[in-house]
Amino acid sequence: TAIPDNAKTVTGVFSMGNVRDFAVQYLGNRSRPNAVEVQYYNAATNYEAEQALQVESAALVAGEAVRKESISGTGITRAIQANRLAKRRILIASSVSRTVEFSVGIEGIAVMPMDVVRIQHDASNKGKGGRILAVNSASSIQIDTQVLTADLSGATVYIRVVSGGVDTVISGTPTGTDQAEHSTITFSTPLGVTPTAGDPYGYGAVGATGWPKLFQVQSVTHNEDFTRRITATEYNSTVYTDDPGEIETFTDTMPDPRAMPAQVTGLRVYEEFPEGCAGACGLARVRAEWRLETAWQKADVWYGVVGGDGQDWEYVGRFQESATFDVEPDQTYNVRVVPVSAQETRRRPDNAVEAFVYPRGDRTPPSPPAAVYATVANQVLHVLIEPPSGQTVDGYEIRYASGSGSIFGGEPRLGFTRSDTFTVACPSTSTFYLHVRSRTARGVLSESSTTLRVDPTAPTSIYTTKQNIADTGFPGSKSNTAVTSGSLFLSGSNLSGTYVSTAFTSTGNRAWWLVSSTLDLVERTWDESG
Repeated sequence: TAIPDNAKTVTGVFSMGNVRDFAVQYLGNRSRPNAVEVQYYNAATNYEAEQALQVESAALVAGEAVRKESISGTGITRAIQANRLAKRRILIASSVSRTVEFSVGIEGIAVMPMDVVRIQHDASNKGKGGRILAVNSASSIQIDTQVLTADLSGATVYIRVVSGGVDTVISGTPTGTDQAEHSTITFSTPLGVTPTAGDPYGYGAVGATGWPKLFQVQSVTHNEDFTRRITATEYNSTVYTDDPGEIETFTDTMPDPRAMPAQVTGLRVYEEFPEGCAGACGLARVRAEWRLETAWQKADVWYGVVGGDGQDWEYVGRFQESATFDVEPDQTYNVRVVPVSAQETRRRPDNAVEAFVYPRGDRTPPSPPAAVYATVANQVLHVLIEPPSGQTVDGYEIRYASGSGSIFGGEPRLGFTRSDTFTVACPSTSTFYLHVRSRTARGVLSESSTTLRVDPTAPTSIYTTKQNIADTGFPGSKSNTAVTSGSLFLSGSNLSGTYVSTAFTSTGNRAWWLVSSTLDLVERTWDESG
């Protein structure tokens, strides 16, 4: 059975009088598409695969993110058909926000999918519903709920009646009530068909505009106990405003999907300095921004170094209207932005809008080290450096000088370290000053240095070495007590004499003297041979 999907008349009323259980689900805005793409094979282009796209303009103008739904248009071979289906889905998505599910007794036997019915239930906290208890006339009926005078304003009563063997829905505007527990309500204009006691009704009370609300049946399940399980979605007749005239006009003005997309406009390329880098980035960051003809286009981004024998192009990626990428600094780059249509047609990179940029990287000087510590041991200078607070640096330059002034550019440089420690042979035996500057990954030095005074000190303990000469032979000659050559063995002890030494020499932790002596005459003998 084929049921046409078109505007329908209301054929039933389901309310507290005949609904057994009820569930309502609200479809949030983010769960509904604001763009629909129908894929089909176009007979006009020898059945090439094409797409028809419809968007909810108001949602995009309001700044909503694109939520696209893709549909395979089986059997569709014309653009007008594909666009009509896409627009129908957009209209449904923008108008339908509720789905209900409920069980009903024998009164649901005549309901078929695509039927439009009015539904009321206390679970929605809107309106009243039940059954008619008595019919006094076409202008007066008694219902199974209380209606106050305040409930009359703006209210409408919808009643399902059987007329000519067909379920029909009639409506009337109540103008009076006796406000009893089971109220009798009256109508200034008689109802079109006189109802019968037991007929279900739905009453739209004050503050319940639109309730009982229209729903379109999507499915009917027959249960073993002869009840029916009905699922329905909110109904809005405006979804059928996709008349062919409007679609034909739209189709006639649609761009050729095989045409080249328009060039991007407003291309702007500049260097960006990310805060998270804080001097630790050796590369430079480039940002490109542009405008596209439509929100459905994207663009491929390429860049290359200008100059040299040839120009190698690097592909960055595909983006909407901006892109960022990192490059080596201190070079001129050619950046090209290539538009890509929704149908994947694109221009060549050599036929695109281009711009040039010369990024230098982050040239902001870092702060000097927070602190510097040094010690001298074994004629070796050991330095410990504390990095500047809250900054990441790539290393430190270390110089020394005899003075503590801040002008250090011409002072001797001890070296450079990328760690927080540095070791080098001690450059001086007397007091000197270290000047330490921070350096970024781009090689930028801090504008000032952290200065430290270093005082090399003599060792705290001294030990001597003694050499015993056991050679008793003395081939040389002597004059009195003067020994000019050969080996000497001296018998006896407690010798006295004159001692002469050379100047004191120190290297920080060692000291020595060259000592010579002249012995006084004593009553001792020399044993000599040769």
